[in-house]
Amino acid sequence: MGRIGIVVFVISAILAVSCSKDEMTGSCNGIRLSEDTLIMQTGESYSLTAVTDPAGVAVKYSSSDQGIVAVEQDGTVTALNVGAAVITAEAGGLTDECMVNVMRAPSIGDYYFSDGTFSSSVDAVDADVVGIVFWSGNPAEYDPLLAQEHPECTHGLVVSLTGMDGVCWQSVIPDGESVGDWVEANTDYMSVDTDILPESNLNRIVGYSNTKAITEYNCAPENAGHPVDLIAHLDAFRASVEAPALSSGWYIPSAKELTLLCYGDYEGNIWDQYEVTPVVMDAVNIAMEDVADAVAVSYSSALWSCTESGYGKAFEMSVRNGTVSDTQKSYQYNSVRFILAF
Repeated sequence: MGRIGIVVFVISAILAVSCSKDEMTGSCNGIRLSEDTLIMQTGESYSLTAVTDPAGVAVKYSSSDQGIVAVEQDGTVTALNVGAAVITAEAGGLTDECMVNVMRAPSIGDYYFSDGTFSSSVDAVDADVVGIVFWSGNPAEYDPLLAQEHPECTHGLVVSLTGMDGVCWQSVIPDGESVGDWVEANTDYMSVDTDILPESNLNRIVGYSNTKAITEYNCAPENAGHPVDLIAHLDAFRASVEAPALSSGWYIPSAKELTLLCYGDYEGNIWDQYEVTPVVMDAVNIAMEDVADAVAVSYSSALWSCTESGYGKAFEMSVRNGTVSDTQKSYQYNSVRFILAF
């Protein structure tokens, strides 16, 4: 072998060793976790994922406090005790972090803050109160769209501190077609129209999905002359009160969610409930007394839902006694309150 051949052979060998070393050490140009922050309850688990550049570099996970948040090497984090811990993902000497806050289960009347945390004390954190917790549980149980788009929202529901009074559901009613009819014919959303049977969507937490469907209805050019008025009020509210990043964002409650806000969980048909005591609303309004500029929900009002009742009507709920009924959409004396899932 000549001198040139020997040089080429040696260089090739050096490159081969270099490549093998990079593969063994997992040379990495960047790493990014799927979440920057998480809010969890004790006992909950969540799957973090890490994207590396190049793809496929081995990732090692660690927790700053395994007694609060444990992490497995597939990215699964489990909340063990109340507190905070940082999950670190490392690949090729580079890292990214996710802050995990582990909290107790929320309670009715808790203050919900702009950083996505909640507390029974209005002064618990250095953040603004944006709403009041009125239900604790997994709001995505009956709403696949909410579960798909916001899998982190498994803790409960929050009501806004203010709302709109004297509003129509839909001031101009088109001939012959309900909003639900249009949604079924033109989108992949489930219909916002429902009957009053126990197994119907009247008795399900579907406000997030319904609001998305109605928004799609309003965006269609053919519906420009008869939009659902509630969406404009929602848009104005969203512009004035920013929802926390770890929430679903503000939406219009379904009929079921209104009854949760008024008197709480009821396993029967909400259509049959009459003259119940608004115990949840009482607790929410009391909590609002300690928040500047909050406006208590009036017991003399009826609240619009985003649930439609066939052509020309939508469901409302009387705050005073929790009764659910269907009313002409053009009725202009009802109120609307906005909620979010977290």
